[in-house]
Amino acid sequence: MKKKEEAESAVNEKDSKEQSSDSKSKKTKELKRTEAETRNKIYRLAKPYKDRTSKIERDIKSSEQRLREIENEMTSESFFKDSENVIKINKEFSEIKKKLDNLYHEWFINNDKIKEIEKVT
Repeated sequence: MKKKEEAESAVNEKDSKEQSSDSKSKKTKELKRTEAETRNKIYRLAKPYKDRTSKIERDIKSSEQRLREIENEMTSESFFKDSENVIKINKEFSEIKKKLDNLYHEWFINNDKIKEIEKVT
C-alpha cells in the first residue's frame, strides 16, 4: 500500500511540474510574441523617418563636398579675375549654406522623432 501511495504521489508531483512548466513556456511564448510585435510596431513607425534621415545625410554629404570645392576654387588667384564667375560662385555658395542649414534642422527633427517613437513604444 505504501509503495502505491508513493508512486501516486510521485506521479502527481510530476504532473504538477509539467503543468507549471507548460504555464511558464506559454508565458515565455506570449512574452516573446509581444516583444516581437512591439519591435515591429517601432520599426513601422520609425522607418519613414529613418529613410528620410538617410536621404538628408546623403544630401548633406554632397552639399558639404560642393562647398569644399567652391572654397578651394575661391583660394585660387585666378578666381577673382572673372567677376561674373565670382558673383555666380558666391551666389551658389550662399544657396548651399542655406540648404545645409535647412538640412541640418530637418535632420535633428527627424532624429528627435525617431527617439520619441523608440522611447514611447
